[in-house]
Amino acid sequence: MTIGMSELRGVSCAAVLAFVALAFDARAGAASPPAELRVEVPLHLQFPSLRGEIEKNLPSKIAAEGAWTMSENQKWGFKYFIERDPISVEVRGSRLAVSAQIRYRVKACKRTKKPWPFKGYICPTLGSCGYDHLVAARVSADVDLTTSSNWSLQQKPANVAVSSGRCRVTVLGIDASRRIEAMASARLRDAIDRAASSIAQRVSARPRAEEVWARVARTSELEPKVWLALAPVGAGVTTPVFTDTTADATLALHASPRLELRSVPPEATAPPLPSLTREPNATGSALGDVTVTITTDYLRESIESAVTKSPLSTQAKVDSVVVTSAATGVHVTLTLKEPPGVTLRARLKPKLEGDRLEADVEDVEVDGVGDALRPKLESAARRRLAEMASAPRGVTHYLLPVARNIRTLPIGGDKEIAVHITDLEPQDVVTDAEGIKVRVATKGSIDVRTPPAQPTIGTAVTGEPLN
Repeated sequence: MTIGMSELRGVSCAAVLAFVALAFDARAGAASPPAELRVEVPLHLQFPSLRGEIEKNLPSKIAAEGAWTMSENQKWGFKYFIERDPISVEVRGSRLAVSAQIRYRVKACKRTKKPWPFKGYICPTLGSCGYDHLVAARVSADVDLTTSSNWSLQQKPANVAVSSGRCRVTVLGIDASRRIEAMASARLRDAIDRAASSIAQRVSARPRAEEVWARVARTSELEPKVWLALAPVGAGVTTPVFTDTTADATLALHASPRLELRSVPPEATAPPLPSLTREPNATGSALGDVTVTITTDYLRESIESAVTKSPLSTQAKVDSVVVTSAATGVHVTLTLKEPPGVTLRARLKPKLEGDRLEADVEDVEVDGVGDALRPKLESAARRRLAEMASAPRGVTHYLLPVARNIRTLPIGGDKEIAVHITDLEPQDVVTDAEGIKVRVATKGSIDVRTPPAQPTIGTAVTGEPLN
């Protein structure tokens, strides 16, 4: 990612504190949920032929013409032979229409007791059909394919149907075609299940999703102590569009962008990739809100630097600075070196004046000093902290040049995220134990694209070597 930070060089603690002074102003109102960054990445999966996998799992011939195959109630027996033509597979979006022409013959018997005095049963043949000419039928199934929560492929139970001529094997009208239809349906359904399971074990969207997830989750140091981070918070896939050997969908990644001012690097560990969720139709990548976090350690160093360069007064010199943050604001504790043993405490309460951000200094307390000197030190602390908490210009002046220099983020697979930010608009702010967090809405565009081709070094535009 290419970032320019020249506009932030030399920005004082005043600008930092003024920038984050949003939370308690009446104009902010109730904070609305932050808009997430949405990145849509094309997802292309290749796998063995669906038709080939079903063919492999569905025998071309089924011969059961030896012993009788008895019905569930043990009253009827059947012997049969089935053969099929090559399977036809037609793909319509995420639905497969699978069909095959079959031909069969069948014999039927009825199980009866042997005549007395013999024990046991016999099953004399009652009739047959298809032995002069095989009976033709067509077996078909509609299969809905989708993605599973573990980022693999899966199919919903197939709806199988068989259309055929009747196969009546006796003068009593016993219809053996029902038996064949049930068997053909079960075999085709099983073949589809096996094919889908085989492909699911070999093909998964997880590797690509994990690659993008990890790349988006990285942190980048823009300048010393200034970090940009994208925290992924969710991922999903749109309904895939299939061919016999491919599936195409849109991988949608949701992230929370963060700009952090801190003295120590932030944690760069991405959370585990969550279970896959179903995304609505692709709507395009979208910029979200940026959360700007000013950590307490960064604030402490900034205040230390400021009071070192310019003491509170000629009579008050600071020895140490402690900064904590809570929902009530930023709490600053100054321990003085001169006069010794004196502690100053104050709370910074932010407010918004147009696009300029300021902070009121409240609850100033002085310990370890007599009544005569206490008002002077309180006044000096209030004045100096107020100066540090005032920015000469608005928020957009400081951040917009930086935001406009955010260019690209490679995400692998010959793709990159291209960002173009045109404007920023502060929304609201909160303070917590980590520091001060301001939410800034962004305007502009974000796209996922193939990086432009780079010219080969040492080769002219004509393609001939440079001398």
